Amino acid sequence: MPDAALDLSSNSPTTLARLPDGQASCNESSSFAQAVCKEAEIPVYMIDAPRYFERENIYGYTDDGERFILFCRSVLEAMRALDWSPDIIHCHDWHTGIVPNWMHTIYRDDPFYADVASVYTIHNLAIKVSLATESWRWPVWLHKASSIHKLPN
Repeated sequence: MPDAALDLSSNSPTTLARLPDGQASCNESSSFAQAVCKEAEIPVYMIDAPRYFERENIYGYTDDGERFILFCRSVLEAMRALDWSPDIIHCHDWHTGIVPNWMHTIYRDDPFYADVASVYTIHNLAIKVSLATESWRWPVWLHKASSIHKLPN
């Protein structure tokens, strides 16, 4: 969506809570900002973590695992900060693939997410992404909360 279609004029970023100390090997924070789609007056939310997202490309970096883990966690925490609980979270491709797992592990007993379902879609099974195992070890809480230790090929 072109920037001209979004109204960012009355927007100030809202900082999300840092990932809890002791649950990640680094202490990264993110924020989200709201814009409005001018034609339909639909709110649009954007996650920002400059260290990870102010780059030329969307993906293709050695720290993609870390980047998208932070993105996924930020999206889930932005929902809480907005006090907005959707019926369904649609996750698409490997970038958001950890969210359905977290909904059944980390957030399983959290009443805020109790009625939220998730669906996962893949647009091209021929493309396989192999992330460095080290990047998936980055968040210690991921291993404590789930049984994922090695991603399938």
